[in-house]
Formats: sequence, structure tokens, C-alpha cells
Amino acid sequence: MKKIIKDRHDYIKEICKWKKVLHVWCIWNSYKSNSKYEPWLHKEICMSSKECVWVDLYKERINEAEKLSWSKIFYWNAQDFDLWDKFDVIVAWEIIEHLDNFVSFFDTLKKHSNDDTIIVLTTPNVFNFSSLIRILLTWKPIFDKDHVVYFDEFTLWQMLKRHWFIIDKFIYNTEISPQRIRNIIIRTIGRIFPILNLNLMVICKIK
Repeated sequence: MKKIIKDRHDYIKEICKWKKVLHVWCIWNSYKSNSKYEPWLHKEICMSSKECVWVDLYKERINEAEKLSWSKIFYWNAQDFDLWDKFDVIVAWEIIEHLDNFVSFFDTLKKHSNDDTIIVLTTPNVFNFSSLIRILLTWKPIFDKDHVVYFDEFTLWQMLKRHWFIIDKFIYNTEISPQRIRNIIIRTIGRIFPILNLNLMVICKIK
């Protein structure tokens, strides 16, 4: 099943509402941001969930991020940690494209899941419209120095299937941005061709 939404933050907050949540890689680059174009998801989940546990690898940012979110953040590698607990929802926000050990990462997610745990994975969509235009004009893809792999719906589906996850739905989205004309163009195209949206999200469970 495919779905197109306007706002990933609102969608995830609704999933996490009154739930026990594990948020993997929660600090990210927007932890100081008050902009409506780049809100800090972790703080929003804190305000929505019943209980939330957070894991992050940015050791130098943890103390400040804890104060800003009024929460406890554990310093661990997302690919291998054990909190000795299970959660209703696990959110892995924009992290899978940074990893090099998928087996360990997926085993870690399973370790913290029950049969009914909802797992939310988000990642940039490799076939997004902006990237394709850049390739056509410059013969160079949009590249992030911290990314080691890029996903589309089909490769992500194949990887999750191989690691025994049950996929509920794929969700496409293009975030709001200050570039209104660019945003309108991409969203309009994205409604017609979902695969050209900027962001890809998958909702799944363990098998």
C-alpha cells in the first residue's frame, strides 16, 4: 500500500500518541531549531507519547539536547544496543542510509519489539525529483558525505523482507520549505508520481 502525506512529523506524532516509544538517533541536526520548516521531531514525540526512550551517537550534543527536550538520552550506537525493554513504537528517523551493518541494526530493532510493535523507518528517496533534475543538468547526483547507501521503495522492501519484517505501508512526502515555488512544483509532481517525492517512510512490524 502507498500513501502520500503532507507532514511526516504530524503523522509520526499521531502514531506515537500515548505510546511507549523508542526513538533511535533522536538529536539530528535540527535539535536547536524553532523553524516550522525544520522542527525537532524528538521534542515533538516527547510531547505526544506516554513514555519515550532515546538513543543517539552524538555524545557532544547529548547534555544540551536533554535540557532542550526535558528528556533522558542514552549514548549508544544505533546498530547495536540493548535497553532490556520492549516498546509500542520504534522510530528510526533518517538513519538507515548512514549504516553499514544492517543485520545488527535490524536485530536490535527486533530485540526491542513485541509482535504488535509499530516500526517507523524514514529515509531520503533516491528517485526524488530534485535529484533527478540535478543529474540531468549536471551529471552529478545529490550527495551527502555521511550517507553510505540510498534507498527507493523497492530496495527497502527487499531488504526488510529478507530480514523478516511485515510491511504495512510505504508513505511518500515532500516537506514544506521556504522555497515555495520549488515546493509547489515538487508536491504537484509527487501527487501524480509518488516515487518522485523527496522522502520515503515505511511502517512495518516484525514477523
